Amino acid sequence: MRLIDADAFDKELYIQQRKYEFDERWIGYKIFDAIRIDLSRRPTIDAAPVVHGKWVMIGGMKPPEYHHHHQCSVCESYAPMRMPYGTREVLSPFCPTCGAKMDLE
Repeated sequence: MRLIDADAFDKELYIQQRKYEFDERWIGYKIFDAIRIDLSRRPTIDAAPVVHGKWVMIGGMKPPEYHHHHQCSVCESYAPMRMPYGTREVLSPFCPTCGAKMDLE
C-alpha cells in the first residue's frame, strides 16, 4: 500500500481540468471531474509519521543487572533481551514501547 497526498492530487487534477474548461469537444474534462468526485468519496486512514531512533547501550556506573542492556533513544525504555546465538544480543528493529524504527546509527 502506498499513501498519497490526496489533497495535492486533487489540486493537480483541478489545474489540469481548468486547462480544458472551455473546450467542450475534449471528453477528458468530464473524466477529470469524475475522478475528482470519486477521489473525494474514498475512505481515509490516519497515518502517523515514522519516528526514528537507535538502541543505546547502557553501561558504566549502572548496577550489574543493567550492564550490556540497551535503551531506546526516543522513549528510554529497555530493549527486550534475546540471546539465541550464544552471547550475541539480537535487538528488535522497532521499540516495543513507542514503536520507533531503530535505523539511526
